[in-house]
Amino acid sequence: MNGWIIAFSLAVLLFLLCWKTARFSSMALQALAAALCFGLAGYAWQGSPFLKGHAAEAPEENGQKDDPFITDRGMFFSRYGEDARALITSDAFIKQGQYAYAVGWLKSEINQRPNSAMLWTALGDALVQASDGHLVPAAKLSFEQAEKLAPQAAGPAYFHAVALLGEGHLDETLAIWHRLLTDAPEKAAWRHNIEERMAILERLKSSLSDESH
Repeated sequence: MNGWIIAFSLAVLLFLLCWKTARFSSMALQALAAALCFGLAGYAWQGSPFLKGHAAEAPEENGQKDDPFITDRGMFFSRYGEDARALITSDAFIKQGQYAYAVGWLKSEINQRPNSAMLWTALGDALVQASDGHLVPAAKLSFEQAEKLAPQAAGPAYFHAVALLGEGHLDETLAIWHRLLTDAPEKAAWRHNIEERMAILERLKSSLSDESH
């Protein structure tokens, strides 16, 4: 457990240092919290820090930042079928930083299968990536369309919340994830992952609140 405690302590220290010295805006601080959240969660899941002496696996070096939709969607969407195969191509474009090609490819796939919540969610994510992490109106509409097509599915709302988190909307993200957990079956495969990420964000919020008093 020592590795996890050290990693979390360093993350909180970095967060507080930026808050105290860099004079970031509230939105910028919450975006930093988002990055720390996914970084710590990735360390927890890939490195198994609760096991002594188990080092985290090094991520692939492809020159691009990790895209949560690519790394996490297997928790929510099928890995098989026509839609999943279509995303292999868009993933390749995104990993190479060719976001416009990814958006164009996904739009062409949606023209063929307009009722696919997976494709609409993928398009929302690609539009966010193409806009330097900003939840632009077209991306928001894509996520909302995915949620409308599959209101009982957790995936569209989860990735919509991830995009909101990247914009610094921490409370909105936590509210959406809390709703997903409330509505989800106890044995949902993704439940533990969301619980861990929420715990990280809540701890970062709490640390900031403690320092402000």
